[in-house]
Amino acid sequence: MFSVQKSGSGSWGNGKEGLTLTKGDRIKTDSGGKAVITFFDGSIIELNGGTEISLDELIAKSASSFKTIKIGQKNRRNHQHHCEAGRSGVQNTK
Repeated sequence: MFSVQKSGSGSWGNGKEGLTLTKGDRIKTDSGGKAVITFFDGSIIELNGGTEISLDELIAKSASSFKTIKIGQKNRRNHQHHCEAGRSGVQNTK
């Protein structure tokens, strides 16, 4: 199970498959939960239990240009990121 806090909201709601996420949204998994996020460029991040991240920046200037995805992470041990080489830029922020 995972929860989502939409940008500008002070409350957490239940996450569900197919939910569209935007810049500033926060995602957290419970201790036994898991979430898989697929970004606009096809890259994927898997969140294991006990993970909390924020989507700090999402930039796609055009379909063929370099993409930027910045993820803030409360704990740094419970995720994996997968992308095609040259298609995505990822930066963990504090």
